[in-house]
Amino acid sequence: MYNTSTKSYLLEAPSLWKTLIVIVAIQLFGSHLFSQHGHYLKNIDSLKEVVKLAQDAGDFEEQYHQEKNLAIQYEFRGDFINSRKIYERLAKLAKENQQDSLHYLALDNLASSYFYIKDEARVDSVCEIIKGGKNVPSYVMGTAFYFPAYFKEQEGAYEEATKKHLVALEYYHAAKDSVKIPLILRHLGSISQRQGLPAKSLQYFQEAIPYYRKGTPRYILVINMLNNINSIYFEYQNYPQALAYSSRIIELIDLVVSDKFRNYYYFLHARNLDAMDFDAEAEELYEKSYQFYTTQSEMSQQKALVMIGMLAKSLKEDDLASAKIHMDSLDLNFSKVPEAGIAEPNFSAKINYAKNRCDYYFKTAQFSKLKEEISGIEEILETNEDLGLKRTYRNYSGKYYKAQGEYEKALVEFEKEKLLDDSLYQIQQLVLVQDAETRFQKAEFEKEIALLSSENEITRLKLLSSKRRNWIFGIGLMAFVLISTVLFWLYKKINLKNEIIQQADDEKRILLQEIHHRVKNNLQVVSSLLALQGRYVSDDSAIDALKQGQDRVQSMALIHQDLYQTDNFKGVSTQDYFEQVVDHLFDSYNISEEEIGLELDVMPMMLDVDTMVPLGLITNELVSNSLKHAFANGRKGKIKVILKEVDETLLLEVGDNGVGVKSMDEIEGNSFGYELIKAFAKKLKAEIKINYEDGFVMQLRIQNYKLAA
Repeated sequence: MYNTSTKSYLLEAPSLWKTLIVIVAIQLFGSHLFSQHGHYLKNIDSLKEVVKLAQDAGDFEEQYHQEKNLAIQYEFRGDFINSRKIYERLAKLAKENQQDSLHYLALDNLASSYFYIKDEARVDSVCEIIKGGKNVPSYVMGTAFYFPAYFKEQEGAYEEATKKHLVALEYYHAAKDSVKIPLILRHLGSISQRQGLPAKSLQYFQEAIPYYRKGTPRYILVINMLNNINSIYFEYQNYPQALAYSSRIIELIDLVVSDKFRNYYYFLHARNLDAMDFDAEAEELYEKSYQFYTTQSEMSQQKALVMIGMLAKSLKEDDLASAKIHMDSLDLNFSKVPEAGIAEPNFSAKINYAKNRCDYYFKTAQFSKLKEEISGIEEILETNEDLGLKRTYRNYSGKYYKAQGEYEKALVEFEKEKLLDDSLYQIQQLVLVQDAETRFQKAEFEKEIALLSSENEITRLKLLSSKRRNWIFGIGLMAFVLISTVLFWLYKKINLKNEIIQQADDEKRILLQEIHHRVKNNLQVVSSLLALQGRYVSDDSAIDALKQGQDRVQSMALIHQDLYQTDNFKGVSTQDYFEQVVDHLFDSYNISEEEIGLELDVMPMMLDVDTMVPLGLITNELVSNSLKHAFANGRKGKIKVILKEVDETLLLEVGDNGVGVKSMDEIEGNSFGYELIKAFAKKLKAEIKINYEDGFVMQLRIQNYKLAA
């Protein structure tokens, strides 16, 4: 099937990309362009006279305000040279008059002006001045980090761009800037996609969505986020989720004015329907979008991507005649696709077209042309680490060598393809885990907001009551009757509001129980689906991977089960949880404690959910590894699991007295489970110690843990 780009197609479309740049530039110039001025075009000479009058009167704030209006008028007319001169003068005047906030605001506008014309050197110069200042407003400091991050991103320096974007995000959060926060999250999501980090990218895009409020002009940008998420799920074959997000886009399709983009969305939705075997609905939308683009003489990126998608569809259905027509048309027009004006233009279209050409030449036995395509992909891989493209290269190299009778070379290529399949599967698992964590974090966030609102209301009532009591005590004895009446009224009012708050808290508690119950049920469904899939898989390694995934999902489901069955929604009982996790693994591998003994020494405590989730997954990995590998050929032994708090450090120790390992080289870099453990250990700031002299024992000394409130 057609594989989407690591970038949203919106970011590849020249016209919409330019539109987004304009929107961002307007945001960065400030909302004053539209909200603080009743009409756009004003007479320049008249404004200059007003500025002169304010200057003569010595009214600095009025002079500043009017000169800023004058700079805006120059910007409306495209005269950025004069507008920048004004901002430079305003920054200097504000500093001389010790008006720090106005000084930094002028610098912010000056940096935005240079940013608009992409003068990176001057932007960096102004941003460095801002960073070196004192008492700089958070939203201005955010700009000082965002602009350099943007340029680094365009240069492909993704690590440095990410660091600067994250600092900018902290400042924008401090400023509660609901426009800039999702802007930064969009950038971080796109960078993560280009770095091959789909789980992290998914997190950023999903975090950005709530900032786009329905009914606002910026709400259309939510489609961009939905499509980015859709592309991630589709690329890693989570077709139900991909369909869910493309369906949300279709629900918002009336917001999309351009027929070109509308029909592209129809095509993406058809592709997801096709992957889920909704053939009739998919075929209708395929035909609708394809017929639209065949009438378009312009060879846009959307048209190219749809044509490539239709080529992939024909090849999937073995309709080689239709595939030939699509190939000929693409060969004729592909070079006419316009550049997108961003770091990696047309890369998605190029690699997907290369993959489909390989498939066509193989199915039509044109092996010389297949060899040429494979060589072309090899050149692309010299500068790109796309796992999907690597897998295509190995797959068709193996098929080519097999067709030529070079079976040893073919076997080597197919073995390398298998390793890439394992890597892609691991990434798919991380995407699934991230999706589950994101949903849980969203529920936690909403719960915390609700509780915070209740606490704020209580605090407000207490302050109100205190002020009124102070006022009452200042009244003389002659107003005693009136004071008594007011106090009695306040008492009834506060009691009534307390009852309302208590009722709201009870409703929220029920809602939280339902959320955890549903999350647990959803995880059980995922576990069941993995078990069901295992029945139709014959490969032992694939079956084992599915079983491991099922156990990991079950360990998270147990946490949500404990949460909705207790009154403490922030903590999980260690004794109950670890006993359930280990019992589940023994049952899962059909092992009794008579065959393999169990020593479970868990200190009773209530741990925060953010601590318990990685602890559970680490324990799951280590115990399941012992059950699978430590006691081969009927060997008996014992597994021990210890969890205790020592000197403000949480100690987790899991081990066995089985066959052990000869050296760490056996697992270092070769075990996904071990890599997963290291990732969670890093999150918990845990020190790992391993002893494999007599069996295998792993000890984690955890610094970053939280007891439940």
